[in-house]
Amino acid sequence: MHAVPRYVEVSGTDLKNMLCGRATMSYNLFDVAIRRLNQLDRLMHALKHLIHWCHILESDFAMLVFAGEEVTANSSVRKQFIGEEVLHQIESCRMITIPALVRETWCAYFCDLKMKKFHVVDPLYKHEEHGRFDEVHQPNVCSLKLALSLCFIEFFEGWNPNIANFGISYVKPLTQNADNVDSGVLTLIAVRDFNGTDFSSLNGQDFIKCFKEQLLHELLSIRGNNGNTPSNFVESIDLE
Repeated sequence: MHAVPRYVEVSGTDLKNMLCGRATMSYNLFDVAIRRLNQLDRLMHALKHLIHWCHILESDFAMLVFAGEEVTANSSVRKQFIGEEVLHQIESCRMITIPALVRETWCAYFCDLKMKKFHVVDPLYKHEEHGRFDEVHQPNVCSLKLALSLCFIEFFEGWNPNIANFGISYVKPLTQNADNVDSGVLTLIAVRDFNGTDFSSLNGQDFIKCFKEQLLHELLSIRGNNGNTPSNFVESIDLE
């Protein structure tokens, strides 16, 4: 159980089914993973906490945007931009990362304020079917541009980067022949490792399995967990 910026709850069964089995990753598990990645990012920047390379939003931001909701009034969104846990200067970030569940596939939109473009990471993307994917992601990027611009105006004084004319580029997927079930883990890897050009820190053929093992360990170590972690459950996990 984790309460900030919104209450989420993930059971031991959820962890096993989604990290060890073939269940599609839920919103709750995905966002708990994002929270842990943010915590690790803060630890990495402990000596220079005001300057971060990127600002990572949770999936509810995109969900609200795509549903046509007013995001600036939403409590979770406000906490993600100006909450007590946001210690760094978002204005200094190069990238704002926006994960989303789109038509049952997890993907991520990276608003690159330096290169002035949106990078789209869709684990199922195929260059030869570009038109089909663009029909899905182009309207989403337009909606995200508007929502982010409203957030810049609402939450920051004197900072409103003009992102309306940012272009779109599609990033080559991490692996070929992925499916919707794989997309959750692959998108989390992209959120962690995409550097604006390609993916860093990926070594070996079993990088997905290695990431799942790391993710499980980190989720069990997340700061702010109000639930219990039975030792016999931890010992029962099998990622083979």
